[in-house]
Amino acid sequence: MMLGTCIAPFILIKWSAKADETQNERMAKILAALLVVNWGVYQVYRVFMGYWSVQFDLPLELCNWAIGITAMALWFKKQRLAELAFFWVMAGSIHGIITPDIHEPFPHLTYITFVIGHSGLVLSVFYAVFGLNLQPEKGALKRVFIASQVYLAVAISADFLLSANYGYLMSKPPGGSFLDLLHPWPYYILEMEIMGLVSYGLLYLPFWWRWRKERLLK
Repeated sequence: MMLGTCIAPFILIKWSAKADETQNERMAKILAALLVVNWGVYQVYRVFMGYWSVQFDLPLELCNWAIGITAMALWFKKQRLAELAFFWVMAGSIHGIITPDIHEPFPHLTYITFVIGHSGLVLSVFYAVFGLNLQPEKGALKRVFIASQVYLAVAISADFLLSANYGYLMSKPPGGSFLDLLHPWPYYILEMEIMGLVSYGLLYLPFWWRWRKERLLK
């Protein structure tokens, strides 16, 4: 899963450089539909098996928001949505690939939907930013940080109201993750904020460097 997640974006970006506009638009919509349908399949499975509950299955995980934002960015070719999706996925959702919270092995449906929902996000945001050229613009760092605070406020409010743990804002994942290296609740929420901002900054740096070089060449 991790190897495929690393290789597939470069293959797709190389393909997009040779493809015409119609082919790129078609691919963008295929990826958008795949993300949304995959999320829908998982929801149907949870309902059918009698597992669905408001504590676990509302679209309140950051990855859920990233799926919606990424799908709209691809379908409508919106730069602002693409930059937000890029930062959220590469700073947040990617941890689901590095330390996956999967409860069933391959080829279980939940494993497949998890991989599509996380590796598919990485593939999709790379395609949006580098294949469709919907790259972050100046001010992206501020915009994504504000959007992240909106998510934080919504998710933690739902957690308190529903006794849930969306965004892992009430407790750390039981299966182990980088959060285990942080302090106990609630202090690790602030540490996550700091780590998120640093991650956004590192992701922003290559684009800032390109703008700086372009300005110096003028």
